[in-house]
Amino acid sequence: MQLTLFIPGLTGPKARYSAEFIPSVPALDLLLGRGLSAAAPEESFSATLARLFGCAPEPGRDVPVGAVTHHLDAAGVGRGVWMRADPVHLRADRRSVILLEVTAAQLDTRDALALAAEVKPLIESAGFALEVPCPERWYLRLPEQPDVRTTELDQVAGRDIAGALPEGPGAATWRRLLNEIQMTLHQSAVNAGREARGLPAINSLWFWGCGATPAPDSSRWTRIHGDELFLRGLAELAGSVCLPVPQALDGCLDSAGPDDRILVVDECCRQAAAYQDVEGWVQAVTALEQNWFMPLKRALQAGAVHVATVITDRLQLEIRRHDLMCFWRRRSTLARLAPGVAES
Repeated sequence: MQLTLFIPGLTGPKARYSAEFIPSVPALDLLLGRGLSAAAPEESFSATLARLFGCAPEPGRDVPVGAVTHHLDAAGVGRGVWMRADPVHLRADRRSVILLEVTAAQLDTRDALALAAEVKPLIESAGFALEVPCPERWYLRLPEQPDVRTTELDQVAGRDIAGALPEGPGAATWRRLLNEIQMTLHQSAVNAGREARGLPAINSLWFWGCGATPAPDSSRWTRIHGDELFLRGLAELAGSVCLPVPQALDGCLDSAGPDDRILVVDECCRQAAAYQDVEGWVQAVTALEQNWFMPLKRALQAGAVHVATVITDRLQLEIRRHDLMCFWRRRSTLARLAPGVAES
């Protein structure tokens, strides 16, 4: 049985903190020290998922998140070229413009549809169609693949948007459309009402995740565990389903067959690492040690897992039973991999 664990954020936040905050993780450290490691591509969460399903985009192209999540939101209707156009709040100060995701902006269906109606004429005049299947995810249907590169929302949320706007030969069209949308939303009576209620204005859209509906490799995985929307869409396009992530490894192994190839995408560290939450990351890693890495060490020793692969931030680790006996290998530990540990 082969097990792949994709755990974004496992090595922790980049914010500086003392090594004394690193939790005790002897099982994880053993796996890190004895397994065969290789540098993984420096890529986004979505790009890693696309690679795991054998449908990574061509260099310079977006991961087609829009087409995949639209497939779920629209119940499989409307294959083609799609781009996410998610509503956001931009907060400007003297030095930067910070993007706030709509999940933190409390956008309901009524306001979403009213705001979409205001910007729809601008979008249609540019030759695109707008769909709003849910408040937080808006979509543009495009007649063809545009020559533009965008930045994924989770890579810019909470950060300055400088350097993250559309790039490439077709970028001028998208930046111009974005400016027109922002001017329209700035004058919106809907936003005036939101601000009167103490809610942030939805003063921009964020264009990202453009591309055609991909064809994931249906033979990669016999079982998939995960909750993230893009993952669920890839699984469905591959003819599979996403099961919930078990609380512990035993939840995967109890019903596993000897020829199973299992993918588990566990996001318990992802938000803490992204938002520099050292305490939240420590809690997540401590739970992983007890519920996943200690049982994984035992499963490898017993032969219940033939090969385990752990993928995280710029690291891919492969461990087999005999690797655990290779005590002479150069020892790597979580403390050495953590980017935020301050040098003493």
